Amino acid sequence: MNIDGSVVLPIDSNERNERNERNERNRSNEMLVQDPNLLAYMGCIDPKDRDFYGTPPVWIQRCRQVMGGIELDPASCLIANEATVGADRFFDKGDNALIQSWECETLFLNPPYSNKKVKGEERLLQQFAAKFHNEWEAGVIEQAIVLVNNATETKAFELFARCASAHAYPRSRIQFVTVEGRSNKSNTRAQTFFYYGRRWKRFRNVFSKANCRIMREI
Repeated sequence: MNIDGSVVLPIDSNERNERNERNERNRSNEMLVQDPNLLAYMGCIDPKDRDFYGTPPVWIQRCRQVMGGIELDPASCLIANEATVGADRFFDKGDNALIQSWECETLFLNPPYSNKKVKGEERLLQQFAAKFHNEWEAGVIEQAIVLVNNATETKAFELFARCASAHAYPRSRIQFVTVEGRSNKSNTRAQTFFYYGRRWKRFRNVFSKANCRIMREI
């Protein structure tokens, strides 16, 4: 009982744990805000931000197995690259990948998925699709794997599919990774991996063993 006569109720242990976890997340977010370049396309401040969907390590390893490595990830950040992707080079939000050259031997791209749009410009995902298509057609990329939602009705999907050597369709939805490294089980969309390059047979073998349906472009 307090000195004013009010009753102090004991704090439930679950409530205490939730409060501690919430405080820890807030501290982590405050640290990230200090360096905006670390945010890249990550939705770690606003949970409704659709621009961060970290690729699970098991899928990154399969991409590496197909291509022999990842030289460039043009839509990443320091945290994602050090924790999972391990690309030789990456572009974060501060680099603005859309104005950079994507010349490389091997590229992995999990683009920003949101519908953010600046007046007079295409949506961000559409811009990344157009950028990739132009770089591939220019011959500056030798191999690439792109991971996107299986949204066949969109212009972005059409652009990514247009020059792909093969497609892989996982039979279950990918559980993307949050900024804290946890599996995000809220994904409601199916995904597609597009492969570009000469190793389409290796892509077929690796991804078919990962419970994916494979389609090759003729």
